[in-house]
Amino acid sequence: MPEINLYGQTVGDIVPDWNGAAVLPREELAGQYCRLVPLNADSHAADLFDAYAQAPDDRDWTWLASSRPTSVEATACWVEGKSTDASLVPYAVIEQRSGRAVGLVCFMAIEREHGSVEIGHVTWSPRMKNTVLGTESIWLLLRQAFALG
Repeated sequence: MPEINLYGQTVGDIVPDWNGAAVLPREELAGQYCRLVPLNADSHAADLFDAYAQAPDDRDWTWLASSRPTSVEATACWVEGKSTDASLVPYAVIEQRSGRAVGLVCFMAIEREHGSVEIGHVTWSPRMKNTVLGTESIWLLLRQAFALG
């Protein structure tokens, strides 16, 4: 039932004919500078380890829930955890120029009944910093989310 909050805003309005948002499919999202492809340990662990190893230290991992992987095997385990987590729609960011995975990002906190989704697990490598790759990656995710309702 709609009500007026302390700011005079109407909240709780019923959205006519709302049936919830569509399922977010695990499919490739293509851009001009990068592609987002469903994350896969076999396909992406070695590239991601190499990309993250380019950082001189671990400062990029300070506020992340995990530490920078120390080997290809550890990267594969970390990637496998994300790719098998049913609550995530994880993507490897593939740089068009090199064809290599240079970062990862996920849809998360997906609430279809409310039509909400978050972008998280954002783990860019130095190859993505201050480039169009990060911007385009987020844009591709936003375009997909809004296209699906």
